[in-house]
Formats: sequence, C-alpha cells, structure tokens
Amino acid sequence: MERRAVRSVLAVALLYVTPVWAEDPVGSPAAPSANAFVSVHGTLTTVFANVDSATGIGAGVAFQKTVVPESLLKIRGIHKDDIGIEVEFERLSVSYTIYAYYPGVTYRFPASASALLFGLSGVWNIWLNERIAFYPKLGLIYADFGGDIENPGGQFGVDAAAGCVLKVGPIQLKGEAGYLGFRLGAGVAF
Repeated sequence: MERRAVRSVLAVALLYVTPVWAEDPVGSPAAPSANAFVSVHGTLTTVFANVDSATGIGAGVAFQKTVVPESLLKIRGIHKDDIGIEVEFERLSVSYTIYAYYPGVTYRFPASASALLFGLSGVWNIWLNERIAFYPKLGLIYADFGGDIENPGGQFGVDAAAGCVLKVGPIQLKGEAGYLGFRLGAGVAF
C-alpha cells in the first residue's frame, strides 16, 4: 500500500513540475542548476544515538533552492558551481541492541526507535559538466522521537554529507554518504 502511495505522489509531482530549459543567445543549453530541486530518497543508516549494533532504514523528501548562483570557483575542469539551502524531512526506523554488563554476565536487550528528522543545510554544488555534480553539505537536524520514555522529546544535531548528482534528462539521480548513513534518490529540477 505504501509503495502505491509513493508511486502516486511521484507521478503527480512529475506531471505538475515541468523543467524550464533556458538557452543563451548562441543557442547552447544554459549551465546546469539546481535552482529549485525537489527529491525523494531512501536511507540506510548505521549511526543512531551512538548505540552499538544500530541499523535502520528511512525515507524522506528534500527541497533545495539556490541562493548564490554565481560561480565562485574559476578552476579549469569546473563547469559551474553554486550554493544552495536544502530543507529536508525524513522518517527513520532503527533497531539496535542495548547491553547491560554485570560481573560475569552480559545481557542484551533488543530495542527500536522511530524518529522524524527535520533538517536545514547549506549545499555547495560543483558541476563538472552539464550532467555531473558533486557537493558537500553541512547543516543542522532536529530529531523528534515522539516523546517515548527513553527520549522524552527531540534533540538537535549536525548533519554533514558529501554526494553526487547525475542529470538524466529532466530527472536528477542523487547519491549521498554522511553522518546519517547512505541515501539514494531521484528528483526534478525546475
């Protein structure tokens, strides 16, 4: 059922979001940009609240808006670069083990937690050509654990990641590795 709902949301988003292809006076395509970029992604995480043996999965959505469109780097081999702000929402479900040590005995207690993550990050997109970009990302996240007994509220943290984007027509494929784990996703720039 969830898969069908995700497919429906993606189909509607692709129907209503039409990328605009700008051209310069000579007629060649303009430099690539993630001026406004919406993506959905899946997450595989092994880091959660500094607990050993933690693994988890999640899904989320991100929106990126360019705030500095001018290139800062004037280096051969760099097609263009820009700086953007990314807002993201994600749901993570994590399973982990709590260890209790007593003289001569080790107890293991399986546990799990779910969290809603809200993030605000700065992203520096470095385009090698019109189709491939790399980026570092640094920002703040807030994790809301839903007020269970172990985590009575939420907590703030730092999100640091590096990723790459491959543009295939109007679709941009995205891969990212960072503090929260590995993310794979796809999105549309408009």
